[in-house]
Amino acid sequence: MSNFGRRSTAEDVLAGQDLEGKTIMLTGCASGIGFESMRALAAKGATVIGAARTQEKAEKACNSVKGKCIPIACEHSDFDSISQAISAVRKLDTDIDVIIANAGIMTPKTPDTR
Repeated sequence: MSNFGRRSTAEDVLAGQDLEGKTIMLTGCASGIGFESMRALAAKGATVIGAARTQEKAEKACNSVKGKCIPIACEHSDFDSISQAISAVRKLDTDIDVIIANAGIMTPKTPDTR
């Protein structure tokens, strides 16, 4: 059983963790739990690749936290945007230690596959 509960903060969860040298990719970084996760992870020394629906939202979020954050645009309902995000991450030429798939979308009315 975890010692964490509904009142636990990101700082509580990360207490005692040293994330220096770790690279974490986090989707949904522009607001809510994603933003708070990015803020806490960067404060613990991680390099956070912060993905949001637009480059502007990702940059605004990344510029709002202390630590190293790299903004990436990735609209999960747009295959071209996903492909561009993958290319942008590959260009960073870094290993990713952790992926946090935080972004959430409502189920589309019709499936879209390629």
